[in-house]
Amino acid sequence: MLHYKDNQFNICPFIANYTAYGQKKLKYTNDKKWWTDFINKWWHHENLTFKPVNPTKAQEIRLREINELEIPEGFQGSASGYVETGLLPRDEEGRVLPLFASLTEQPDPTNTTLITVYQNAVGQYLDELAQERDYDSILSLCTYATSSNDTYKAEGEAGVVCRDTTWDTMRQILADVVSKERLAPTMDELLSELPSIAWPN
Repeated sequence: MLHYKDNQFNICPFIANYTAYGQKKLKYTNDKKWWTDFINKWWHHENLTFKPVNPTKAQEIRLREINELEIPEGFQGSASGYVETGLLPRDEEGRVLPLFASLTEQPDPTNTTLITVYQNAVGQYLDELAQERDYDSILSLCTYATSSNDTYKAEGEAGVVCRDTTWDTMRQILADVVSKERLAPTMDELLSELPSIAWPN
């Protein structure tokens, strides 16, 4: 979310949205030209659009906290994560990084790319489950829940159940993060907690 200029962190004014190898991606940026040149250079990157960033008051406050602590530029990723989500950066043992230890964690994923990244990953996960039985996507699979063909109908119903429970699981994970009942999961951790589909025999 941040870029470093004039010896302090600043909030990037744009989010670059694009697809890479067919997968949705998004990155904060302060340089539209760099991303435009990058997308034009690589054939497997396309559909570039830019969205303005409108930071919340809480994000602006966290930005001031980071700059008052004089967090070095080398910790840009950690600082960005805190300003954007209110989540403190931690090491592999789950301990808050020393430079950020004086700050108070305040989970706030509402105006972040975190939810979008999770949603994209969950959507891809569901599509891949549907493709196990040669359906194009989870959307396609679920339309067969009303099929007159018993096999397709049963598979479609299984898809609906899996879709609903998967999204419910993701929403509960986010709620637990906000209530500080757990740390925000990595992408691998998130996917490992999602339910699998119960295909009919």
